[in-house]
Amino acid sequence: MKKLTCVLFALIIVAAALPFGASAAQLNAVLAPGASTARENDTVVVNLNFSNAKSVDGIACLDASIEYNPNVLEFVSLKADSSILGLASSVPQPGKLLINYADAGGGFTAFNKNGTFVAITFKVKKGAPLGETTVTGTLSNILDPNMVDHTASLSSAKINILQPLSDNAFLSELKINPGNLSPAFNKNVINYAVSVPYSVDKIEVEAKAEDSKAKVSISNPTLKAGSTTKITITVTAENPSVKKVYTINVTRGANPNPTSSAVSSSEPSSEVESSQDSGGGFEEESSSEDESLEPTPGGGFGGAKAVIIWILGIILALASGFVGGIFWERKMGHDDVP
Repeated sequence: MKKLTCVLFALIIVAAALPFGASAAQLNAVLAPGASTARENDTVVVNLNFSNAKSVDGIACLDASIEYNPNVLEFVSLKADSSILGLASSVPQPGKLLINYADAGGGFTAFNKNGTFVAITFKVKKGAPLGETTVTGTLSNILDPNMVDHTASLSSAKINILQPLSDNAFLSELKINPGNLSPAFNKNVINYAVSVPYSVDKIEVEAKAEDSKAKVSISNPTLKAGSTTKITITVTAENPSVKKVYTINVTRGANPNPTSSAVSSSEPSSEVESSQDSGGGFEEESSSEDESLEPTPGGGFGGAKAVIIWILGIILALASGFVGGIFWERKMGHDDVP
């Protein structure tokens, strides 16, 4: 049937008769894998590439038979180059893909480039045997637009099937210091609790993954007094899509002497308490009874400033009286002169 298709194609373009002196050529083709390694459930693309299609004015007709191990690979799809018209494919049996191409443009739209003719997508089967698997093929009935029959060599594609990535995201060990986990560590238990005294503001956490290829990250913040702080241990399996998070809820005791940081009452009460307001500034509250020595929001001393102004006023008043007295005395003395 495939041979017949290409023969019919030849009859369609017979008017384009082969130029005198034309001769057959050897085409070079290769099955090139997109990746040299794969694991179960991975998709693998194998390209059928030509390196010298342009040297024969293009390919207008060909048949290809692609073979693969059906215990390892499963055919998914076939995608032809955008310039190709008139391509068909079928899978008559597991492990065999047939490709038939006869240019729908009668040779005028033949594949005439060096590069990928078709891209074949496979999926690695679950439980596929490990090791190298091979995709092979043969090409036949190759005609160029001038009806010249050509041959082609086709090299195979080799793909190494690797061990599946581990999904193990368990811890094999979880220790803290100080304190004891409750309940005792079990890799299947992800939530724990522990209580520590106020004097402990940080605990040491030691975690070890069961799988050496897994990664462990620990979030260990400073403990808050009188409350519970969450510590998390995240285990990422070799397969990065699999993660497990272990949690330790640490309850730290409250401050047994909450007033220990306060200022002693025997000291002068000149402490200023500052709190940031919504405008970004600071409001200040004084605990002193004598506010005359406290700074005002403007940076001066409210009470002291008033006292100083009052004293200056008195001095100015006395000075004015003194100067006025002298002036009056001199005036009177002048009036007494005959």
